[in-house]
Amino acid sequence: MPPRLSGANALRYAESSSSIYGLDTDYEPTLDEWMHLPGRTLWKLWSKEGYLTIALSRDHPLNDVNQPGAYFIEFNLRSEKEQFRQLVGPDKRTVWQQALPAEMKLLKEERQQAESALRKQGVNIDEAYRDPPGF
Repeated sequence: MPPRLSGANALRYAESSSSIYGLDTDYEPTLDEWMHLPGRTLWKLWSKEGYLTIALSRDHPLNDVNQPGAYFIEFNLRSEKEQFRQLVGPDKRTVWQQALPAEMKLLKEERQQAESALRKQGVNIDEAYRDPPGF
C-alpha cells in the first residue's frame, strides 16, 4: 500500500518515487504542475466492490502550454475480487485467496516504512485517509 498523502504532497511523491501512485482526486494542480505531470499519471477510485483507475498520458513533444497537445486517457474498471487477485502477482493467482493475507501484511509494512521516511522529511501524512474495505 502506498503512503497516505494528499494534495501537492501526493503529486510530488508520484513525480519522484512511484509511477503507480494514484494522485489525490480532490487536488487541482496548477498549470505548471499539470504540464510537468509524470509520463503516465494515475487517479485511483473505489466504490462498493468496484475499483476504477484513470491513467492520463501526454504526447511530451507537444508539451508547450501555448500549443495544442495530445492527451491519452485510459480507464480500467475492476471488481473487488479482481482487484485483490491482482495484488498477489501472476505467480500466485491460482491460489490468490490463500496468498492474499501475507501480501496484505507485506504491503502494510511497506506503507509504514515509506510513511516513516516521509515524516522524517517533514511530509504530512494524511492520517484521515481510510483504505477501501478489505485492505
